[in-house]
Amino acid sequence: MNNNNSEYTEGMATLQRLIFEDIPSTPGFNHTFRVKMQAQKNGVHAYDFMIGWEDALEVSETILPGFGLMPENYADLDLNICGDAISASAETECNTAHDLGTGTGPGYTATLEISGEENLVLPGDLPGRTTQAVIALFESKYSGREIQIWGNAEFTGGDSANKVEFVKYEAGYIFYDISWQSEATSVVIEFAAHIAAGNSPSDPPSDDGILGYGPGRGASFINGGPYHVITDQFQNNGETPVEGEIGSLDNQLMAGAVLLKPRCSIDGPDSFCIGDEGNLVYTATPVNIQDPTYKWTIDKGTTNASLVGSDETPTLTLNPGTQEGTIKVTFTVTNNGTLSSSCEYETIIENPPYAGEDGTLRFCEGDPTQSSVN
Repeated sequence: MNNNNSEYTEGMATLQRLIFEDIPSTPGFNHTFRVKMQAQKNGVHAYDFMIGWEDALEVSETILPGFGLMPENYADLDLNICGDAISASAETECNTAHDLGTGTGPGYTATLEISGEENLVLPGDLPGRTTQAVIALFESKYSGREIQIWGNAEFTGGDSANKVEFVKYEAGYIFYDISWQSEATSVVIEFAAHIAAGNSPSDPPSDDGILGYGPGRGASFINGGPYHVITDQFQNNGETPVEGEIGSLDNQLMAGAVLLKPRCSIDGPDSFCIGDEGNLVYTATPVNIQDPTYKWTIDKGTTNASLVGSDETPTLTLNPGTQEGTIKVTFTVTNNGTLSSSCEYETIIENPPYAGEDGTLRFCEGDPTQSSVN
């Protein structure tokens, strides 16, 4: 996946699918398959935990509503669950397992809960921004973390036999064991790899459930090529598994395909009294910037305010003018010419509210030249 065919943001997830055919029978019909995801590269977080397809689709729409980077939900035909870019036999088994119309199977399925992750703390992470804290906020926003498995026979044994468990961190990877109990000879496993974030794409982060590890600590800051989701092997307590061994399969995500959604805030004056000296100065603070460009727009209202200097930097300066009204300024930050975010600020321009002793001379609050009012 690269920036010519894919667009993701930090906090989204890449969809992964495993299709097994001709699975031999095992004692108790129990199977455990291990996968690994690159957890860090060059000291930066890459994939930080596993989630399900449903959550991956929901978080995409939450972070970037209306952008359509992913299908809306599992029922969306654009999801192309089985597709034709796989072998003919794999497509047949996938359709059979899902019973998508072209298949003949009953569509047996089970949900496998994901659990057990430990913290991967890297130098430079903000205090308290641990893997477990990031997962906890994610789970509070979404419907828990479960992956889906489909097969041509029933799944038995309940949650104790059908589950996903964290195994270890090793050599920069996070390992998971996916376990199921079934007589199925073909299964389809659907999971997603969560792309680590530096900052939350939203403010506050509870709006999108994404907690970052700190500025520059997310996957878009990885240098030096792709990071990976890789198949390992079926597990059998160190012995050769009954299912046999398979070759390593690797899905790669190029760092250049991971964009940042910027966000911003503005500090500025709430009000200005005509007659006071000085200009109106607004300072925008953009976050999650990645080769950014900046642009201010100014709604002067009934005032006659005017621009002083540039409107393409994080700082905007306005001459407030001499007419009362409300000024609204909008700051827009755009990353890589693609993803944008805007924030607004309003300032009230008012006539001097106080009159001097003769009732005609008016002045602003705090004017040191005036000592009394009518």
